[in-house]
Parts: sequence; structure tokens; C-alpha cells
Amino acid sequence: MPDYRKYSKTKLADELKALQTQPGNSSDVTAMQQLAHDLQVHQIELEMQNRELREAQHTIEEARDRYSSLYDFAPTGYITFSASGLILEINLTAAKMLGKERSRLVGKPFSLWLHPEDASLFSAHLRRTLKSPAYETVHDVIRIKNPEGRIIDLYLDSLYAESSHGNIPVCRSSLLDITARKQMEIALKAEHDFAETVLGTIAALVVVLDTEGRIIRFNHACEQATGYSLEEVRNRPCWDFLLLPEEIDGVKAVFAALRAGQFPNEHENHWLTKNGERRLVHWTNTAMPKPDGHIEYIIGAGIDITKQRRAEEVAHWHQNELAHIARLGMMGEMASGLAHEISQPLTAITTYAQECVRQIRAGEMNTATLQLPLEQIALQAARAREIIQHLRGFISKRQPTRTETDLNQLVQRAVALVRVETRRHGITVTLDLAPGLPAVSVDAIQIEQVILNLLRNSLEAMADAPGKQELTVRTSLTDNQEIEVAVTDTGPGLTPEAAARVFDPFYTTKEDGLGLGLAICRTLTEAHDGRLSVSPHGNLGTTFRLTLPIRGLHHER
Repeated sequence: MPDYRKYSKTKLADELKALQTQPGNSSDVTAMQQLAHDLQVHQIELEMQNRELREAQHTIEEARDRYSSLYDFAPTGYITFSASGLILEINLTAAKMLGKERSRLVGKPFSLWLHPEDASLFSAHLRRTLKSPAYETVHDVIRIKNPEGRIIDLYLDSLYAESSHGNIPVCRSSLLDITARKQMEIALKAEHDFAETVLGTIAALVVVLDTEGRIIRFNHACEQATGYSLEEVRNRPCWDFLLLPEEIDGVKAVFAALRAGQFPNEHENHWLTKNGERRLVHWTNTAMPKPDGHIEYIIGAGIDITKQRRAEEVAHWHQNELAHIARLGMMGEMASGLAHEISQPLTAITTYAQECVRQIRAGEMNTATLQLPLEQIALQAARAREIIQHLRGFISKRQPTRTETDLNQLVQRAVALVRVETRRHGITVTLDLAPGLPAVSVDAIQIEQVILNLLRNSLEAMADAPGKQELTVRTSLTDNQEIEVAVTDTGPGLTPEAAARVFDPFYTTKEDGLGLGLAICRTLTEAHDGRLSVSPHGNLGTTFRLTLPIRGLHHER
């Protein structure tokens, strides 16, 4: 009889089929032969069943090995605890956490590795788990201490179960090492606390809005400035209660630009406090995008400039007052020359009027002879009126107003005011005015005051200077697209010390001077975004330069 154990499963099946379909024996076949045939069939059937059992056992062993590998080498530790906290089962990952071989851990109380402060927490965890319904998990975070003294934070997730030996209640737990996550949480909390401390202590106003304009964050400085608490303003659109009605559209336009990705930007607007007071705030704004690029938050950092702006307005008022006083003083110093300037048209008017009276008395009156003197009277009266109006405008007390102005005309008007002085001292005046200069946005009176002051400084410098006395006023367009007025004299010049300090308040080289003229001029010039400088002119004389932008950058408040 063949050894069927060596047959393959397919060959066994073929052999069994052949025997089962084999025709019956003849009548002369003995009963022994029939029995041998039946035994052979039965043996093949048994071998096939045995083969299937071995394959099933092999499959079960493979599954058990896979489960054992998954259990032992999973990133999560697994422990089965008894009701008293003894370790009944433990995987290799959990054993590694405890720092011992598995064989030395089974049967040991888990409390040996617990942080002393967490022993009662673990006991309570066990009790809660064993009293909980099946499949209802119990969670806690505990700390253990491995043999190296390292503290490990574990996330403990447990289920009630029954042991396979006598239905004894046990606690099956998973342990996840969250030490790194815990440290990260601590670091993040420290950063959050630091940011909160900074936001709470800085003087700047910091407000965070969502994309609908609702307030998300509102730091302590905002609370102090407005009188509102964070809870009072949270999730409220800022333009519903913080903004002036006339400023809402402007703020919404800035907000829309930020949402469109145009950041950072700056703007100013008023905030209304809880008690109705207005606070002027200068904002620097940015936006915080999500990872996908869409804007999530709008962030504004503001400085309350209410007091600063008021101080600027007071300083501006004082500056205008000082400039007005300086103009009055200048006119007082030029009184004799101005009187002479006005007396000329008045003398002409008197002369022509007397001629008309003479003709009337002599009976020589007729239209032809009276027309010329009457026309001259009207012309000279207009000239006198123009001079007086100019002087009234120059010395008037008024709010500065910027207009588009021809700088060449300002130079000519200023030169006209010093014409008497130049004639008296025999000073030659040369005007070199560039044609077609673009207009400048300035307060004409203030800039004329600057030019006039420069002219008079040059005239005074040349008053006692020997040699030829010449005053040159030149205008030009610079490479930086600015207009420059240069006033050059042939006086004795300035020492290096005087040139360095000539624009300082109260510094003067004159015996009776106050040292305010050029200081006021510099202030007026800088208020127009211009520059005022001085430099030597060759070996003799000085050049003062007034430089102004073609268009003013600032506007009157």
C-alpha cells in the first residue's frame, strides 16, 4: 500500500475518486480484498482531513504570531492590571517604558513605577474602570519614573474586562507616551502667557478682527482707552459702536484692502470711548492668512495720538504767532523804506491832482488836457492800493492756507519790498529766474517771509562790506524735481562755527539781533517739507538755499 502522507492534496483527491468509481469485484474476490479496498479509501479520507487540520493550525499560528507582533511592537503600551494593581500582562512597548524585561514585570505592582504624587490617582483610575460598564473607557494622565530617573507622562486609557481564568475582573489599559506633547504644551503655554503679558502691558492698542470685522481680541490698552472690556466687545463689529459715522466708509475701505491681501498699511481714525469721548488713533495694520492663503484675521496696532495731535496744533498755533510777530518786526524795521515806497504813488497822485485843479481855475479845462492827469491819478492810486493790500496781507494774522503758487512771483514781490534798501546802499540786484517752473503747494505769505528774511540778511551782511555789493537771486529746477531759490551776496561770509549754528534759535552775529529770524524760517520751510541751507560763495560772500518740493506732501489740519 502506498504512503499517502507523501501525496499532495490534489493527488490524494484524484486517488480517492479513482477508488470510489472502481467497479465492484467479481464473485470469486474474497471478502478480505473488499476489506482492504475499504480501508484504503478510509485512509485517504483521514489523510485529507489531517492535512486540512494541519493547514488550519498553521493559519492559526500565523495569526497568533501576527497578533503577538502587533501587540508587542505597537507604538502604544498595553498592560492588563488586576483589581489590586498588579501587572498581569504587558507588551514589549510598555515594558520598555518601565525599563525592565517583561518577565521581571509580570506579577509586580504597577505602583513601583508611579510618580509618588500620582499613586492615589492611579488607584482611583482602577476603581472607576472596574465599576464602569463594558466598552466604556476611563481616561487619565499619570506620571511614571523609569530606572534612569526620567519622568514620563502617560495617557492612560482603560476598559473593564474579565480574565479567561474564572471570570475575574481585570483592567485592560493602553499607555501612550505624551511626554514630548506635554513639553510642547508647556512651551506653547509659556509662549501664550508671554504673548498675553506683552499684549497686556504694552501701551499700543492691539485689536484682532475676523474677516467680518468682528472683534476677536482686545488688549488691556484698548480696554483702558475705550472703557470697554473684552467681554463687552467680543464678536461685535467694530464699526457698530467704536467709529464716528463719517469715518466708517474710510475704515471699511482700509479693511477691504487688508482682506484683499494688501498689507501692511496705515491709517488714522477716531475711536469713540464708552463715555462718548473721541480718541485719535494712528493704526499700523496687517493680516494673518491661513495655510491655504485665505485671510483669517485682521490685526491692528494703534497709537493714541490725541494728546500728540493737540500738542502739534498748539505748537502750530505758536509757530504761526511767532511768524506773525516776526513779520510785524520785519515791517517795523523796514518802515522807512515802505513809507517811501508808498509815498511815491501818493506824490504822483498829488502832483496830477494839483495840475487838474490849476487847469480848472485857469479856465483851461477841457477833455483832452484833463484825460492824461486823471488816468495817471487812477494808475498811481491802483499802485498804492496794491502795495497797501500786499502789506496788509503780509502782516495779517491768519490761518495758513496752501495754494498752487508761482515761486518766481514770490521772489519778485519779496525783492520789491527791499528795493528802497538796495537803492539806499547802492546794492546791485540781479534776478536769474528760470522760466516755466512748475507750481509749488505752499502758504504764499510764509514762503515770501522766508525769502524776504534771506534777502534782508544778505543786505545787512553787505551794509558795511567794502568793494562791489551785489545780490543775486536765482531759481532753478533740481535733478530731484524740487525748486531751489538761491540768494547769494558778496558780504564778508560766515565763519564755520556761524555757518553750523546760523539756524539755531537765539544764535545771532548781530549786536542787537534776537537770533529768531532764520530759526523761524527753517521751521516754516520744514513745515512745507522743504530744506534751508547755507554755504560759502567762493572766497567772499554767502549763499542761502531754499528748496521746496513741487507738490506739498502734507495738508493743513
